[in-house]
Amino acid sequence: MFGSSGSSAKSSTRHLGVIAKTQHSLSESWKISAGMGLANTEFSLGSQRKRGNSLVSEFRIGMEISDDFWTEAGILTIDSSSGSGSGDQRLGSTGYLMGFSYGF
Repeated sequence: MFGSSGSSAKSSTRHLGVIAKTQHSLSESWKISAGMGLANTEFSLGSQRKRGNSLVSEFRIGMEISDDFWTEAGILTIDSSSGSGSGDQRLGSTGYLMGFSYGF
């Protein structure tokens, strides 16, 4: 990505992102939530920098088991592209995360 530069170069990464979410009740004990967001990542190695952008979407459905206990299942999708310079190759990827959560 950056070529050989020895072992003395220092690297750093910065991330900035935002997601907007909404939640709706389907019934007294069922709820759904959905969200969309954007993220920007910058990776630096020495004086060279690479940037990437991501589009994030989320969907969850949850059920109230008791007054103080919830369970949820959901999917998070991250659609990314990298390279922002005129000589960069535009590389893209999509990641899917599925999960279950429990809360009090």
